[in-house]
Amino acid sequence: MRFLCQAIQTRAHIVEYLRRHIPGLEVVWDQHRSARLTWLSVLEAAGSDAVVVVEDDIILCKGFCKTVLQIISTHPMDLIQFHSRVKDDLAIGSRYRSGKSFCGNLAVYFPAGMSKALLEFSKDHPRWQTDPTGYDLLMGDYMQLHKLRYWNHVPSLCDHLPLVSEIDRKRSRFRQSATFQQPEIDGLPSGVLIREYSR
Repeated sequence: MRFLCQAIQTRAHIVEYLRRHIPGLEVVWDQHRSARLTWLSVLEAAGSDAVVVVEDDIILCKGFCKTVLQIISTHPMDLIQFHSRVKDDLAIGSRYRSGKSFCGNLAVYFPAGMSKALLEFSKDHPRWQTDPTGYDLLMGDYMQLHKLRYWNHVPSLCDHLPLVSEIDRKRSRFRQSATFQQPEIDGLPSGVLIREYSR
C-alpha cells in the first residue's frame, strides 16, 4: 500500500515525524502556495493505485499503519475516512455514511481508480470558484453524483495537531476528535505538542 502526504515546507519537521512512523511515505510538496494545486498533484501522483493520503498537521495513533491496513482489508473497494469529529462517532461508531456528508481529509484511503477519477472530475469544477480550498467538499460532490457512500472508521486513527491553519488562520486550533486514542508521541518535534498529548 502506498502512503502519500500532502505537505508544505514550513511543516517539514512534522513530515519527518510522519516518515518515522509511515515507512516509504511519499511526500507531495506544495509548489505554488495553493491547497488546490497541491491536492491535484497528490491525485496525479496516486494515479490509478489504491493509496492512503495523509495531511501534514496530524498526530498518529500507535500502530497507525498496521491498523489502517487491517481496516482496508475489510473495505478495499470503499473510500475510508480515518478521522472524524461528529456526534454519531460516539453514539454509533464505525459506519457507512452518505457521500454528500464527506468533510475532512486528514487521513483517507482511496480505492484503486478513485484518485484518477477524482482528478478528472476536479478539473475546472465550478466549486473551485466559490471554495478554492474545499477539496474535501468536492470529494463529497463526486460521491453524491455517483451515489457512493464511504466508510467512517471509529475511533479516529489520527488527530489534528493544535496548530494554526495554513488555509484559514481564523479556524480554531482545537478541532480534535473525541474518539482519538493512544497518540504516538515518539518523534513529535515540539515539547509543547508532546505535552498536549501526554496528559
